[in-house]
Amino acid sequence: MLNYDKTNFSQFRTKNSLILDTKLEYNNNSLHTKLDTKFLGIIMDSTLQWKAHKDSHLMKINAACYALGTLKLIMSEQC
Repeated sequence: MLNYDKTNFSQFRTKNSLILDTKLEYNNNSLHTKLDTKFLGIIMDSTLQWKAHKDSHLMKINAACYALGTLKLIMSEQC
């Protein structure tokens, strides 16, 4: 069963090409166009750049560094 609220599609293109306004329908339900999508844990955008994927991981790394810095203040060196 296809979940139309979660299903989307991307048009792969070069950086310099125009974005085409494409409508895709299946069983009288419209599918949404997205510029970037997550597929098997990798965030891909329509120009196959890694910026969105890198930014996502950077936020997770920053949160982990903040947690470690906070724990350093309250834990002993032996821990």
